[in-house]
Amino acid sequence: MSPTRRRCRSAPLGGAICLALLAVPGTANATPATTTVPLPAAVRATLLTAEDDATVAVAVLDTRTGTYYGSLAADTPFPAESVVKVLIAAKLLAAGQLTGDTEQLAYRMITASDDEAADTLWGLAGGPEVVSWAENRYGIGDLGSAPISYGWWGNTKLTAHGLVRLYAAIEADPVVGPWLLGAMGHMSAQADDGTGQDFGLAGQSSQGDFKQGWGGDDDADDSEQLNSTGLLEDGQYAVAVLVQHVPYEPMSTLLPVIDTVAAAVAPGGRVVTAPATVPSGTPVPSGTPVPRGTPVVSGTALPSGTPVVGPTTAPAYPAAPAPGGGGPALAGRAGRLRSLLDRDEPVALLAGALLVGSLLAAGLAGRVRRHRRGG
Repeated sequence: MSPTRRRCRSAPLGGAICLALLAVPGTANATPATTTVPLPAAVRATLLTAEDDATVAVAVLDTRTGTYYGSLAADTPFPAESVVKVLIAAKLLAAGQLTGDTEQLAYRMITASDDEAADTLWGLAGGPEVVSWAENRYGIGDLGSAPISYGWWGNTKLTAHGLVRLYAAIEADPVVGPWLLGAMGHMSAQADDGTGQDFGLAGQSSQGDFKQGWGGDDDADDSEQLNSTGLLEDGQYAVAVLVQHVPYEPMSTLLPVIDTVAAAVAPGGRVVTAPATVPSGTPVPSGTPVPRGTPVVSGTALPSGTPVVGPTTAPAYPAAPAPGGGGPALAGRAGRLRSLLDRDEPVALLAGALLVGSLLAAGLAGRVRRHRRGG
């Protein structure tokens, strides 16, 4: 984090001097390349239950490594509700328009989710154009779409996948990031309309840069939407949890759903990461953790996508014996023995004993044959 960014984020308002330093011409900041990994088991299990009560989208992006995971609905557009206020502020910051009274309005719009401030600033930022503007500036092709009516900013559609890429790009944007994330980091406990904002991700930890959203701004105006988005762990993880119920249900009905999902994704504010995997053809060194029961010879390549986390480790097995030391048949028996002994099964003991006997018999027979050939 640059010294300028630290100064901007240390106070509720960046101030004219800070904005003057930041609102300078700059090139678009493309989002980093990502590597998609499977959903963590705990998140997948929670979604299976939560999706009985609502449509849920989850997306998590490690802004440092580019590792990404998302649920099946992560690419589905959801009504943005007040999350679109992030795009409004970003556009005004990039254009150098966030000064004086405009800055005061934008700060309330982000921290207290002030709807009247959004009504005023929506047109100033270009209205529906904020979506295409953000896609162009940050190189995001699947962020979402404009609302069906010009002034209906809550009806803007955004995807969870696009949002986490947007936050990663904003975090790296020296013109937009310092002020905007500073404001998100000072989100008030209660919104301007009296709604408590400490739900979802913000309910797991107060340490983060958050923008929440709630309401019923779907096209048919017959739904309830809850969105919890932001950056956690000092900006390392961009996270979006979007929940919608059609037809309309009270917000109180969906709060337990989004809280449960957020607790699975980021318990206590610590983001759950997916197991690391190895590409096809990657040698596995001795001591690399692998799943229980997986027979691995040190230096052997695992199949693509094999998880390298688990309760056991890859033992440093020797290579197969050279010719004359028992041959391929003996090496094969030894490999089967090692495989059985690696498994946590009672039958392995009996099978192991039988194979040991077989190996001893084979070795003795080999010595007898060699003695006969030499006599």
